[in-house]
Parts: sequence; C-alpha cells; structure tokens
Amino acid sequence: MGFLAEQTAAIGASRAAKHDISGLLRGYRLAISCLVPSVPSSWQGVAEQVWLMTLTSLSDSKRQHPTPAFDMIVFGGTGDLAMRKLMPSLMHRDIDGRLHPASRIVGIGRSPIGNEGFAKRVEESCRNVIGAAFTEQSWAIFVRRLHYIALNGSKRNDYGVLRDFLDDSASVPSGASVTSTDQTLNASPVRVFYLATDPGLFGPISENLGQADLVTPESRVVLEKPIGHDLASSRAVNDAVGAVFGENQIFRIDHYLGKEAVQNLLALRFANALDP
Repeated sequence: MGFLAEQTAAIGASRAAKHDISGLLRGYRLAISCLVPSVPSSWQGVAEQVWLMTLTSLSDSKRQHPTPAFDMIVFGGTGDLAMRKLMPSLMHRDIDGRLHPASRIVGIGRSPIGNEGFAKRVEESCRNVIGAAFTEQSWAIFVRRLHYIALNGSKRNDYGVLRDFLDDSASVPSGASVTSTDQTLNASPVRVFYLATDPGLFGPISENLGQADLVTPESRVVLEKPIGHDLASSRAVNDAVGAVFGENQIFRIDHYLGKEAVQNLLALRFANALDP
C-alpha cells in the first residue's frame, strides 16, 4: 500500500478505534435496516462480520507501528483545505502516536507570516476541529514539527530556501532522529509534496521542484482535485506532473472518498441480496 494511501486508511481506523465497537455496530444495523429493509438477516450477518473484521484489523495493526520519518511540504499551507482538513488530521495522527519523532510539516505560502504566525493559525484550527482530544501537552509535541516558508510556487529562484531547509538536520524536532533500530524506519525521510493549490500551479510547482533537485526516489506528490477544468487541461496537468514524478509517486486525491456514504459501500455491497 502506498505511503499516502496507508496514512489515509489509518486515520479513519484510529478514529474508529476510539469508539465503542458495539455502539458502532448498533448504528450500522440501524442504517442497514433503514436503507435495505428487505435484506435477509443472514446477509446482514455476513455484512456485519466483514465490516467488524475490517474495523478490528485496522485498529489493531495500523495503530501499533509508527510511520517512517517524513517531511510533508504543503503548498497552499495557509489555505482552507490545509487548516480545516490536513493539519487537524495530522495532529490526530500525532496524538495517536503514529508520527515518527523526526517527521516535519512545512507550510508553504506567499504571505510572510513566519513560523510563529503559521503555528498560531494551525493551533486555532486544531483546537476547533479536534475538540477534547486537543491538550496543551499534545500541542507542545505537535507544534515542534511545524515550519513555514514564504515562497512563490511559480518562481524557480524561490526554491533554494526550501532545499536548504530540507537538507538542514537542525530543523528536525528536538530529541528526534531519523536513525532507528526499527528496520521499518527509513534512513532518508519520505518527502510528500501536497499541492493544495489552484490546478494551474500543479505543473509549474512540479517542474520547479525537479529543477531544484528536491524530488528524490522517496518523494510523493499529492494533487488535490480538481485536476484541470476539462479533459484537455486535465491531460496537460498530468503530463506536466508526470514529466517530473513517476506514476507510482503521484497521488490524486478526492477528499469526498472519505465521506461516510462512500466508506459504507463495502458493507452495503455484501448486504445487497439482489446482486449475485
């Protein structure tokens, strides 16, 4: 499973594990009875078992092992998507103990707000979204990962400061190291370039990352929908990004795939007695 795909699946699993599974199962049964009232009880039982095994297997296995060390560089780091979705999700993962101590999160934007201004915005958002799980202790740990770099994604000359930062081990959170006796942790961090920007910048940003020698074999690029505005522009974006990143390094994200109705498709499929 790819790095980003594994992260996405584990986020949902870690949240589900915090709830009482029997309560979730009762809610599931109610949903099935409302949506598919004529389904035989035997089929409901099969669907319940599949759903329950998925929950328990993810919550047990995904939460026990931290991810390899990574640098997540978020272009559009001060935008709505980053603040409402990405940063709270990453802090949730940190609270669950799933982030390697040496992992860093770098916000990229054109506004000269600095590290302190960026951290203040992230804190406000995380407090609102995370709620009771947000504590001063968890924030003190998470904030050490946060950095901000002001640059214009379309200007090639601005990327030198990003390259210098990523190569600087002094910016790794205090007390952390990417070296570990755990063989699942890589010696060189994974680089995740998350493009939460206008799709017209996907190509220029990718090209500039390549020109600045920032794309490594362990790099990933995440493209947040929409990817273009029609077929021709979508092909142009994919061609431009594909000229820098291999297809196995490109992750095209539609966050609506995380909606509950979509996540329930597997259970509904096995509860559908009409579909052979």
